[in-house]
Amino acid sequence: MKTKAFAFAAVLAAVLAPMLAQAAQSSTVPPAQWMSNRTERHDLALRCWKFPGTHDSGAYSFREEYEDQADAGVKEVLNMGSYNWSLGLQTVRSVFEKAIRPAGIEAIKKLAKTQDQTIYQQLQGGVRAFDLRIYLKGPMGNPTLYIHHSLVGPLLSDIFRDIRTFAAQHPGEIIILALSHFHYSKQTGGVSAPAIGAQLTRELGSLLYYKGNSDKAFLDRTYNEVVLPNRSTKVVILDEDDLFKGGERYVWSKRQFWGAVNLPGYEVSPPLSFADTSDVNTMLTKLRGELSKVPRTYDGPLKIWMTLTPQKDETDRIVRTAMFYEAKKYAPMSGGIGGYNPVTDELRSQIMGNRPEWNGPWTSVEELSRKVNNSFGSYLNVINVKSARWFTIEWTDFYERTPVVQRASEVGLGHKSCPSQRK
Repeated sequence: MKTKAFAFAAVLAAVLAPMLAQAAQSSTVPPAQWMSNRTERHDLALRCWKFPGTHDSGAYSFREEYEDQADAGVKEVLNMGSYNWSLGLQTVRSVFEKAIRPAGIEAIKKLAKTQDQTIYQQLQGGVRAFDLRIYLKGPMGNPTLYIHHSLVGPLLSDIFRDIRTFAAQHPGEIIILALSHFHYSKQTGGVSAPAIGAQLTRELGSLLYYKGNSDKAFLDRTYNEVVLPNRSTKVVILDEDDLFKGGERYVWSKRQFWGAVNLPGYEVSPPLSFADTSDVNTMLTKLRGELSKVPRTYDGPLKIWMTLTPQKDETDRIVRTAMFYEAKKYAPMSGGIGGYNPVTDELRSQIMGNRPEWNGPWTSVEELSRKVNNSFGSYLNVINVKSARWFTIEWTDFYERTPVVQRASEVGLGHKSCPSQRK
């Protein structure tokens, strides 16, 4: 077994050696202005670039509030304070709001948090594609816009302020904002495209990149076409959910953004790989399986979501277990036979139902990222070397633990439909 491991390590080292040398050669490129500094790429179509992205980009801080369209299981467990507790558990009920519910909120925060850095910090770190999920709260005519990920996150206006600050400091960069998962409060009652559009134009203004009179897809345009004549930083709005129906001049539908995909079943948006499990080996197996479906002859864009947010059943168990352990601190003791405590048993039944308690090796996305992100980076690098797979956007959690910025800002590994980008 050790011999095989050493052999694999030797092969991996041989494969990665040229890239590491390349990294040393390009290490002087400041991540905050890597696009403007890559002058040899400026006349290439943007499909020949990589855009390092973050998944749930605004999920770096949260309010003590879950959004009205959050998962029903999450809302149920957080509202247990209204239950008719029995078997002497009134003490538990009395401390629910001040101790047990906060334990659940904290557990949810750890699972919902996918980034450590603000948008400004991510931009400074080289990220150029942002996954923003919008929550509308308040009256339909004038809602306040937030980021959401089960819990309510930062104000969208704070996100836009970060972008304006960065753009003023670093001209000549291209920023992609992929808007999706439009949720709304009960008071709002629906999604208002005009309200979202008004905030985009009001707060991003001249930074927005308009489609103009050309039918050319965004990725078929060159860097110079986007940033010239003033070499200013531009913001591209990608409407992932087709909220604007392609009608606004500054909003790009998926077809307008990606252009011709030329692959049956993916005419509007390119193929993607998606890691939807918390086990790294299963993740990598699934990623390989997804990629194997893409013909070797395909030379169009690809995107990959290397996301670590747990599945609903995992989230449910982790949150309920945290609340159960907190509740046990306040449960009145009751005499039992052979270690059986009817109060604790009732408490477990009320909170956990028939779910087993969570005893996994992690209870947060950040913990999981420390275990798997390095493996993702090695896997992506090997894929590129072996099969010239070229991911136009690579979406990641806790991106700084992956090589996505390095892979984009340095020379890259080439794409068979583009000129060689090696020095």
